[in-house]
Amino acid sequence: MSPPSIKSPYRLMVEGPDDKHTLVHLLKRHGYDWDDAKRTRPYVEDVGGVEKLLDRTLLSTALKTYDRLALVFDADLPPYNRWHQLKTCLEQLSIEVPDAPEPGGTLLSGLRPNSRLGIWVMPDNSQPGRIEEFIEKLVPADDSLWP
Repeated sequence: MSPPSIKSPYRLMVEGPDDKHTLVHLLKRHGYDWDDAKRTRPYVEDVGGVEKLLDRTLLSTALKTYDRLALVFDADLPPYNRWHQLKTCLEQLSIEVPDAPEPGGTLLSGLRPNSRLGIWVMPDNSQPGRIEEFIEKLVPADDSLWP
């Protein structure tokens, strides 16, 4: 089967290629049938960095284009406040955003009728860090291949 079409009305936007492949494989590992062409599958887009992902013009275009938009990005380490950056950007587009990410992921109404915006801040919507810290928590403590 072919990967999801770039024309899909669903879009998952991530920082880079490692994030893209990590999420696709994680979804597959947990039973998501990435190859089922009968389902509307999100096209996963590597946007080329967190600054591009949090760009107001890019987000405005995406929010006006897709029925479902998901953003996954790293919180990184202080002094960055990625959530505040995103909140400011989205509020300039007239989207109400909570002061902090929801623990289970944040779901908001999009700009289009009946559209949705989902946001996940790696590693866990509360701690500073990256997708790598999220993946580390999935490895069993006694794994002989893990340093």
